[in-house]
Amino acid sequence: MAAATCDSQVTGEEDWQPCLVPVDGESAQAASSIICAYLQHLGWQSEGIQFQTDEVQPACRYQAKFRDVSTGMRIHYTEWGSGEEVIILLHDIGEAGMLWASVAQRLADFGYHIIAPDIRGHGDSTWSSSHCYEAQALVSDLISLILEQDLYKQPLGLVGVGLGAAVALSAAAQHPKLVGVLVLIGFTPNTPTADLSSSPLQAATFQDHGAALSLMGAACWGYDAWTAATAPLWLPHMVQRDSQCSGSPDAPLRMKMDPRWFSSWQTFPVGSMRSAADDAGNQQQQQQQTAPAGPTTATSCSLTTAVQQPAHDVSPAPSQADPATQSGECQGEGAGMQGAWEGQLRGVQAHLLVLRGSSCPKLSLQEAQRMIKLPARAASAQVAEVPSATAHLAVDAPKKLASAVAIFLNDRPQALLDSSGDRRPEVLGIRSLPEYASLEEGFKALGPRGIPSKQAVEAELAALSNHEGDESNFDNYLAEHQTALAKDPADYFGFIG
Repeated sequence: MAAATCDSQVTGEEDWQPCLVPVDGESAQAASSIICAYLQHLGWQSEGIQFQTDEVQPACRYQAKFRDVSTGMRIHYTEWGSGEEVIILLHDIGEAGMLWASVAQRLADFGYHIIAPDIRGHGDSTWSSSHCYEAQALVSDLISLILEQDLYKQPLGLVGVGLGAAVALSAAAQHPKLVGVLVLIGFTPNTPTADLSSSPLQAATFQDHGAALSLMGAACWGYDAWTAATAPLWLPHMVQRDSQCSGSPDAPLRMKMDPRWFSSWQTFPVGSMRSAADDAGNQQQQQQQTAPAGPTTATSCSLTTAVQQPAHDVSPAPSQADPATQSGECQGEGAGMQGAWEGQLRGVQAHLLVLRGSSCPKLSLQEAQRMIKLPARAASAQVAEVPSATAHLAVDAPKKLASAVAIFLNDRPQALLDSSGDRRPEVLGIRSLPEYASLEEGFKALGPRGIPSKQAVEAELAALSNHEGDESNFDNYLAEHQTALAKDPADYFGFIG
């Protein structure tokens, strides 16, 4: 088993802090356990946090459904509205589709059909039995869900945050004719792969819902998450009672996420969307990545951002929120993918909206403006900034987020309605064409078939009659094979009354 690396580092503080760099599912689970224990040691408790799952829920009209997709997964998703224009909302790592509840309901009220799936290994979607959470598998799940739901008949809107933004961007770049609008929230090509590979809370246990919100705010969102008014609506879809405790009401809570969830984005295929310059730059960055780290190397960007925060300060200053991102010390993970993400952006042909919170430390306004210049073939590209909001707008500012997306779509009324051209799945590239060993086999399978002659039909009927043996009398055959109820028994009405 490849274990998480745990070393001390020079920080100038009295207590050492763990350096955790997961490399697979088992080490990600171990790292999560260590981080959660460390956060609890720092004093992240639920004292004073009032949370009741039976509180009056916000007005939210939705339908929860399941769909078996061709990748072998059973995907849970939630639907709002029934409009003609379809928007798919993709959540971040460690979350669930219901986190979008407030945003989805507002967009549905604007007339859109909203779908928010749980990414495999999250929420109520199935876990991969082989712990396969590779990047392309996540994209394939999304494409399979679109195929199963027949959502390809007109352009789709994809909205994603964090991991969901990475999946949405990849899908839009790989299938440019499928997506009409792409909205990326708080995502940048400089995002460290550690932020997309595992969650610091995936193996966490919580004493109650308040503790769960407290740790989520500390480790993932960087602010007082428990103040979210809609938490009673989405939190039960992200945590559940420990199944190993026989349904005890006092059993600890666990994340509804595979504790061995790990996704490697270093091997993510970007195909022809990379330029030669991108490949050369990535090769140089990967060579730099293999250089041995010194004793003062920064900790893993995503997993140890939380443990670097003092217990009394939940909302870090932008300049201190992720020092590795600011100084470049942790770019061994993220820099190798920067060229790949920029290649993905160059392949986008949809209307692109890059959204950021004004207090978001991960995505600066300058970087957002640089991002929208990359896709030369995009139908349009725009940056929008939500004031007084952090990175995760779906939790921090759902009303403002829904309004920003609705305004962007309203200015492009045909973005999700243009069904011109051939919208067959094979033409869109979301279903592969059948392959044949030779032209003869292809013509035989796909070519027109002649109308059978009278002699051929009679021969086939004779063969069927011979197959039935002595049962040549069709009436007798039916009588012998009918059920008792079909024979209209005299007491029929008696036993149904």
